[in-house]
Formats: sequence, structure tokens, C-alpha cells
Amino acid sequence: MKKILIALGIIIVLAVLYKQSQSGGISLPFMRVHMVNPLPQSSALYQQHQAFVDKFNANDKIIAKFGGTISSKGLFAIQKEMHRRGALTLPRKQIIGENRAMVAMMARLPQPSCAKLARPRDDYDDALTMDVLGALERLPAKHHKSMTDFMYDAMVADVENLPAIPVNQETYQAALRDLGRTYHGESAEKLMRVFADVNAANDADACWAINSLMTAAEAMPANYTEALMRHSWSR
Repeated sequence: MKKILIALGIIIVLAVLYKQSQSGGISLPFMRVHMVNPLPQSSALYQQHQAFVDKFNANDKIIAKFGGTISSKGLFAIQKEMHRRGALTLPRKQIIGENRAMVAMMARLPQPSCAKLARPRDDYDDALTMDVLGALERLPAKHHKSMTDFMYDAMVADVENLPAIPVNQETYQAALRDLGRTYHGESAEKLMRVFADVNAANDADACWAINSLMTAAEAMPANYTEALMRHSWSR
């Protein structure tokens, strides 16, 4: 029974923390009427990010809904909603790709920024976004593309009002059992202890916890990861 309760506790934590961590990914900084590229032309990702910016600015429906002057809290709310849209409507391949990019990126974040991904927040963090972009610059370009494609396609899903893809409940339950096997004993107790009051946890513990959860999700069979992500964002 204790193991079941721990597994259920972990998935609740995962649902919340996945939302928090995903909301620290690629955002829409420096938007007024249109988006502009925050990266310098010397960046290895400049051209690829510019392609994302150009695609955004060329879509009249997206500009009509998301363009204009936006407060930092409004920007964060858009970012969070687009991750929800993406997780509910996009195909498995994109969900897996973005999750894999998040895992790789988090391992390269400064510890304070990594810890921010574990803690509740409701405001856009420019420093965190630039740290994320800096981490992505040190990774193969495919990870940046996975994240920007996910964000753009989620916006398209939103403006076109595409339907959510149902969660496969049998697969979701199998994923829960997989998590129960991953977390047991001291690792499970530490994880629950950190997230009992993540704001009080030190940066090292908060960063370990979010990295551990995201890595555990990424290591699962793809259909398990998909089910967890869709269920997390459907709550």
C-alpha cells in the first residue's frame, strides 16, 4: 500500500512539475506587434530561431491572437497554455521530442535556473529564458527545433481549435506502475520530501528532483511518456 501511495504521490508531483518545467522552455520574449529574435547573429542557433520567428510573424491568425504588447505575467500564461495545448493535441513524436530536449537542456542549466523549473511561479522570467537558450546553444540544433516546432504547432492547434487526443488510460496506468518501480526506498522518500515544500528546498535538491522526474519520464517507453504528458496537462 505504501508503494502505491508513493507512486500516486509521485505522479501528482510529476503532473505539477512537468507543467512548471515545460513553462520554463522557449518563450516569446520581446514581442510587441510581432516577435523579434533575442539571439545575437553570432549564435549558432540564430538562423534556426529566426525561422521560428518568421513563421510566427507570417501567420495572421497567430499574430491576431498572440501579438501586441503583453505583460510579463501574460506572456507566462500564454507560454503555459501553449504547452498545455501542445501536450493535448500534438502527435506522440513531438511530445517525446520536446520532453527529450527538455531533459538535455536542464542538464546544462546553471543550478539556480534549473531549480526555478521545480518551483511554482506565475511570471515570465527573462533570465531563465536566456539561460535556456544558452543551454540549447550547447546542444545539437535538433533540440532547439523540437522545442520551437512544438511551440509553433501548439499555437496553430489553439487558433485552429484542434481537438485533444484522448489519453489511453490503460497505458497511463502502466506508466504509473513503471514510475512505482523507478522510485522506491530512499529515492522516493527524498523526492516526496523535496516537493512537500519545494520553495524551502535548496537549489541542489530542487534541481535534482526535477531532473530526476523528467529523466524518468524520458526513459520510459514512448507510449508511456506520451500518456503521462497528456494526462498531466489534462488535469
